[in-house]
Amino acid sequence: MGSAQYYMSEINDRLETLTKSVDRIGDFQKREFKSHIRSLVAHVWKVSQFRSEIMEDDIQRNNTLLKLDHLEMRATDLLEQVNTEIEDITQQNHEPKYEDYQERISELAILRDYQAALLAVLGEIAELTYLLGRGSVSAERSRVLLGTYVGQSEQARAHLGEWHNCQVERLHIDLEQERRSKAGMDAVIAFVPSLIDGKFKYRQLGQGLAHEIGTQTNSVIESRGEVKEAYDEDVEIIIKDGKYFYLHESPASVAKHASGPPATNRNPPSASKKRVLWWQHPDDRSDMG
Repeated sequence: MGSAQYYMSEINDRLETLTKSVDRIGDFQKREFKSHIRSLVAHVWKVSQFRSEIMEDDIQRNNTLLKLDHLEMRATDLLEQVNTEIEDITQQNHEPKYEDYQERISELAILRDYQAALLAVLGEIAELTYLLGRGSVSAERSRVLLGTYVGQSEQARAHLGEWHNCQVERLHIDLEQERRSKAGMDAVIAFVPSLIDGKFKYRQLGQGLAHEIGTQTNSVIESRGEVKEAYDEDVEIIIKDGKYFYLHESPASVAKHASGPPATNRNPPSASKKRVLWWQHPDDRSDMG
């Protein structure tokens, strides 16, 4: 296909990467929740995988748009749960002991991973909705919920960052030196030795803890806030030996599929160029990705 097909191929690649990311989340206490996210990613991936035949049939295409609405509802429901749990942890643990603080950090790391995965799925659903709508669904409409939940998630992360800042100050944690001041009986015992060497006043943080606190303090959401408006964009292609190649593709990608000059060569022998908005070559889907 044309521009829409090109962007759907990108979506497919991103979903495969996302599936691997969810698999790596080490969450043994919330297996059911993790399975819901895996199922959601799998269903969105299925739509992307069979995009060509869905596009060819208006009944399938319209039914798939309804399915994407349902998947979007599932994604937002799961994201609501994640953001609510993040807020609950920060509101219910005002002054945790250091050991409890460590446990909360581990829980929050998993929740942030889920949050990122669900926002990524919402982004892919928005883009698929726009592309399968073939102009009947505006880019703005397709991404309205994505924008809403990016904002909600940023707010949850901002509160999380404030909570961490309070705990770091209260527990006398030095993130740069990856250490914390001893407290209670430990501080009493270390008082005399620390007069000789100041290092006895501190305990080293667990491996990677300072980095994780720094990560959780960052409220920036790495999510695509916009849907690529493929139907407002011309795509330049090269036709060679009856095959079609996007000029979006890199020379190495085109060379892999064709025995001849790469697609970036604007004047290859025995090749013609066209600018199109939408086209379909039924005998050459494998080359179009």
